[in-house]
Amino acid sequence: MAGTLSIRMSSYADSTRRLTVGQKQAVELAVERFRATVEEGPDKGRSATLSAASLLVGTDPACDLVLTDPTVSRRHAALTLTADGIQVEDLGSTNGTWLGSARLKSIVVGDGARLRIGSTRLALALVSKGLVGYPGNQESFAGLIGRSQAMRELFAIIGQLARTDLPVLVTGETGCGKELVARALHQAGSRAKKPFLVLDCGSIVPDLLRSELFGHEKGAFTGATSMKKGILEEAASGTVVLDEIGELPMSVQPQLLRALEAREITRIGSQAAVPVDFRIVAATNRDLQQFCEEGRFRRDLYFRLACVTVRLPPLRDRREDIPLLADHFVRQCARRHAIEAGELTQDALDQLSTHDWPGNVRELRNVMEAATVLSVGQPITGQHVRQAGSMGAPSASGVFQKPGGAPTPSTLEDAERAVIEKALNAAGWNRRQAARALGISHTTLFDRIRRYGLKPPGGAS
Repeated sequence: MAGTLSIRMSSYADSTRRLTVGQKQAVELAVERFRATVEEGPDKGRSATLSAASLLVGTDPACDLVLTDPTVSRRHAALTLTADGIQVEDLGSTNGTWLGSARLKSIVVGDGARLRIGSTRLALALVSKGLVGYPGNQESFAGLIGRSQAMRELFAIIGQLARTDLPVLVTGETGCGKELVARALHQAGSRAKKPFLVLDCGSIVPDLLRSELFGHEKGAFTGATSMKKGILEEAASGTVVLDEIGELPMSVQPQLLRALEAREITRIGSQAAVPVDFRIVAATNRDLQQFCEEGRFRRDLYFRLACVTVRLPPLRDRREDIPLLADHFVRQCARRHAIEAGELTQDALDQLSTHDWPGNVRELRNVMEAATVLSVGQPITGQHVRQAGSMGAPSASGVFQKPGGAPTPSTLEDAERAVIEKALNAAGWNRRQAARALGISHTTLFDRIRRYGLKPPGGAS
């Protein structure tokens, strides 16, 4: 059905387990984890269970399964739940990782496999856990707003996934609120008091992206005047969101994969490995599976990022959320500008509910902010909505145009200037970030900055 939330999970049994939540009072989502148990050796009976990307085995206290066996290396092996089974990778151990009589470097095994590392024998088992209870009539959750069935199901799913460290891939059209989903996962989980950091992989030139991810040492390259920690290190037990993950260059993907597997990074210009601890949430409006088929994205990295895939429906498929969201944005804008919030008339609601919203929630927010300013505390009518946005095809030349293409007189220009200036200030005058928040192109934003003579605080251009 239209507007239904789709959840896809990687599974050892089949590569695309898809759960679509329908007209149910209760729903259960099976999240597969795996357990490694010591059957023979000095640590017999010890076990570790993990539902995140990789489980590290070794004598290092930072490992997930810490062993005292002197024949086991500090970081001996990594076990990862993928779509095809449990991938076992030897991490360059001294005594090797063995399956039967075969010493292995990397192999995918099934449920019930037994491995030998040093004098220790491990048994691997898949464990399934039921999640997600249907949340009834809840209309908000950790900053997310909606009364549609799809959104209420999303609230329940986020609430349960937040209890784990599962890597989550959030997909959906531009402007759907993917970053808000990532923030909700963070705020509802045990890492809520730790950093929440976002990196837009599409807005940073490839040469600098490695530094942003992994950091660099002083003198590592021209311009590196001091040591800089990357976002994976800065997270410090928090959450890292990699937005536009589909734009991550192939040259950087192996290093990110290594960081996810080994939970350590190496800064540019250094040989020392630095342990890192973070939850990863990736977001994209691209088809990463298609990218894998085309050789533009590593399949093994995809599996590590997409342990759970949450696919957000576009706003046009959950129109019952529009009045609630519109009212929220009106009141939010009124608080920011210290003006009175006007009530939405039925005419305005009719205009909003019939628009297809190609820019999704972001477009709705922009329209409501402009309409709030234009109404000056009076009831917000359909005329205000038409002035504030393009109730038809999105305008290629500006943010606030009527369907006829001609902007209204100064009141509309004043509203446009105020909204653009607000977005620039909120983004710290990062023009690319402000353009994305406004839902316009970088070029259009530069044109508006020149037209209105906008300058950052302090007057620098």
